Amino acid sequence: EKEMSRVLKCKARQVERIDKALKSLESEEERTALTMRYINRVSVSEIAEAMGYSEQRIYQFMNRGGAQIVKAKRL
Repeated sequence: EKEMSRVLKCKARQVERIDKALKSLESEEERTALTMRYINRVSVSEIAEAMGYSEQRIYQFMNRGGAQIVKAKRL
């Protein structure tokens, strides 16, 4: 029971950090693409269709957003 509580608290902290990182992105498109891909586990082709962009553009959003998160983490 104590171990389960510890694991749940750790997961909650991880979710908070991820949420904060996503909210720090200025681009709604980058935030949406990253959330759909890595939180909701949606394929890139499905994201492209849902957002009305090409798959290449979705990859650009994800690469830019991911780079911004990594850069912000280093500061």
